[in-house]
Amino acid sequence: MRILENLPPSGVYERVGVVVVEGVLFTKDASMVAAVKQKAAENGANAVVMQSPIKNTKKSDGSTNRRLAAWAIRLRK
Repeated sequence: MRILENLPPSGVYERVGVVVVEGVLFTKDASMVAAVKQKAAENGANAVVMQSPIKNTKKSDGSTNRRLAAWAIRLRK
């Protein structure tokens, strides 16, 4: 599973979908990236392109969640 910074040129890949994972404040970055890669692979992707850095959001109950989203893609050989 490759992690790319940008989408490759069109014609080189097909989009599988968007993968979103969430965790609590103390969820490690590496764990969130691993979860994105796993979900993408389960859907047939062989690469992911992160949409943005991990975002922390405050919930109404005062707790903080972390969210990471990526495009899951299948690179053509």
